[in-house]
Amino acid sequence: SPVQADYVKSEPMPPPLPVAEGPAPGTDYFTEYVKQQLLGDTRLGNTDSERYQAVFRGGLSIYTTLNPEYQRMAEESVSTILPDTDGKFTAAMVTVDPTSGAVRAMVGGSDFGQTKFNLVTDTQGRQTGSSFKPFTLVAALEQGIQTNDTILGTSPCVIPNPGSEDWKPNNVEGGASGVLSLTEATVNSVNCAYARLIKLVGPVKVVDVAHRMGITNELQPYLSLTLGSELVTPLQMASAYATLAADGEHHSPYVVDRIEDQNGKVVFRNEPKGDRAISEQNARMANEVLTQVVQRGTGTAARISGWDVGGKTGSTDNNTNAWFVGYTRTLATAVWMGAPEGDISMRNVNGVTVFGGTYPAQIWGSFTRKALAGTEPVDFAAPDHSGLRASKFLALAGERAPSPERTFAPERDVADSAAPAPRNSSAPAPAADTATPSPPPPPRVTPPPEPAAPDPTIPDIDAIIAAARERALNPDRGAG
Repeated sequence: SPVQADYVKSEPMPPPLPVAEGPAPGTDYFTEYVKQQLLGDTRLGNTDSERYQAVFRGGLSIYTTLNPEYQRMAEESVSTILPDTDGKFTAAMVTVDPTSGAVRAMVGGSDFGQTKFNLVTDTQGRQTGSSFKPFTLVAALEQGIQTNDTILGTSPCVIPNPGSEDWKPNNVEGGASGVLSLTEATVNSVNCAYARLIKLVGPVKVVDVAHRMGITNELQPYLSLTLGSELVTPLQMASAYATLAADGEHHSPYVVDRIEDQNGKVVFRNEPKGDRAISEQNARMANEVLTQVVQRGTGTAARISGWDVGGKTGSTDNNTNAWFVGYTRTLATAVWMGAPEGDISMRNVNGVTVFGGTYPAQIWGSFTRKALAGTEPVDFAAPDHSGLRASKFLALAGERAPSPERTFAPERDVADSAAPAPRNSSAPAPAADTATPSPPPPPRVTPPPEPAAPDPTIPDIDAIIAAARERALNPDRGAG
């Protein structure tokens, strides 16, 4: 409301960012979020009544992290790119400074006047689809797996699930298949490759990485976690990706820089402090992969000339949610598109089947290009490649590696147990990893197995690849 907005002032930004004088227009979702944060802050009083009096009648000057120019650009990008669906579908986005966690812009929906519900913060979130895959990638890196290691991505895939029926995901966004590196599996968003990868790594490890990087929601350690089956908010996604932009340091997001009383005395000031979430090397290895998603993969609509941009697309079953989460060294932004009322298919939105690489990536690119215009590009630091070994084939138990590659084998199989089906998903119940998080065991290299009689219960990967190649070379040949 105008009364509330009078209490919210924008924090002057350091050059070259513009200085904000007084409340900025069009920031209703942000203003409401600031108000709610302050009314719950015990530094302003021990009771609800005391905090209300301080915020609305205490004569306080509240300096926020908002950049009014970024806010205007964000609203403009959403309004001009989001298709007109008469309110059926909308978009939400939020931008975070990776160096501090300061929230610089927030679009919580299409019209604050019609609904005060902030899709960036006021919900448990939505399923994230493949935009959750980077957490599995980082968990794999922490266990000694490399981005040049290869894995089978053929769809449909059957992932063993002791205690329940096998999990059978399919490739959706990229559609690539066969044996490919983890880099290519990420660039092309190959679900079956990542389904195998989380089975090798263990869902508990992925949950641990996601929480360290900035996801605060409770996450169930299901195998389907890697494909974004759990609910997460845009603010959490932007914050977690900002950890990659900051070379593995996480800064918790915040919206109030400082508060002064009516005499100009500082009541409190936020002094952001980064925590080491993942190693610098692993962050840089992940950045090296995720920049290729934008350069030549599913996120090309987010490319920015001269800038290193990392990011990942995400789409959920039946195209009910679409994401693009991306970052440069200076900004991390999450864009979500979907129906405010719930999971409604976006398979025909003005003639477009909505994936993360469509409208969400376009909104992200439009905003970030404007925000970075006129600033000197800052590159990601390169990882150290000097210690990398030769690539290995990452095989599930019982899979044959395409000769002559070696096999990555964990010290023990992931312990699985039956688990309920993920929320809002028609997929069979993936198993939970019940192992307690612990330091990852060193990878063990095993030589190729001695030739043995074929076991009909074990998939022959060489045969799968040969059959796929034959079909590609002879598309008109009927099935044998």
